[in-house]
This record gives sequence, C-alpha cells and structure tokens, in this order.
Amino acid sequence: MHPTVEEQLAAIRRLVEAAAADPSMAEGPSALLIDASRQLRRLAGSWAGRFGFLQRDNREAVALLASLRDQLGTWVAEADRLEDAVRSATSENQAHDVNKSLRALLARAARELPDTEAGNAGRRALSAYLRDRVAADPALNRNPMQPAPSTTASRYRT
Repeated sequence: MHPTVEEQLAAIRRLVEAAAADPSMAEGPSALLIDASRQLRRLAGSWAGRFGFLQRDNREAVALLASLRDQLGTWVAEADRLEDAVRSATSENQAHDVNKSLRALLARAARELPDTEAGNAGRRALSAYLRDRVAADPALNRNPMQPAPSTTASRYRT
C-alpha cells in the first residue's frame, strides 16, 4: 500500500525541515522543528523493525522467566499464559501489550529472586537480558539504521 508509513513519515519530515529552514522562523520554534525532524527520522528508521523486535523480545522474556521458575513462587506460572499470548499476537499493539505484562513479571522476578548463588545467577541473567533488550530496541537505538544485535533466549537461561 502506498504511501507506506515510512514514506508518509519521510514526507512529513521534509515539511518540518522546510519550515525549520524558513529564515523568518524564530530561533526557538526552529530548534523545536529541527528536533521534531530528528524524532521523525528515528521513528521512520525504527517503525518497520518494531513488531519483529517485540515478538523476539517476548519469546526471550518467557524463556527467561521459565528458567527462573524454580526460584520464584507460583506466580511465575503466569508466564505460561503469556506464552500463549506471545504465539497468538498478530499485531504490534498486541505484542506490545504482552511485552508490558512480561516486563512487569521480570521486574517482580528481580525483586523476589532469593539471596542465594542461584538467585544471583538469575539476577545476572536478568541484567544481561535487559542490556541486550535496550541495545536491540529499534525505538531506543540511537542509530536506527544500524542492525540490532541478535540474541537468543537460551543465552539468558540460568
């Protein structure tokens, strides 16, 4: 379908840049338009990869929670329900909703892991997962044209 979202974002960015370059534009509003242009470029660069990122991240989060199951209470079984939701998500919005729920479970896991060697290993796995997640998230990536690092869920298992 044309224009694509990326094409529409590029067209809007060109309009914003033209307005920012207008010599009659005051410095303050011009700076705001320049920043808006950068944000549009970033959004255009991350838009296409967002759904795939969320699908991959959701699978990795479910696997990580499963690896921590023995150290956590019965509440972690909620990840099983979310695993079905991960498989059935067919849109970016659905994947994002599942992702928010998984991140809440991961935050709870970080708080509730026991103060043992195994718990510390679980926290290290959580930390590695979160560092890689932030580096791979196309919405956060400073250079959205640079490919995100590839990770596998097994890397985070304890």
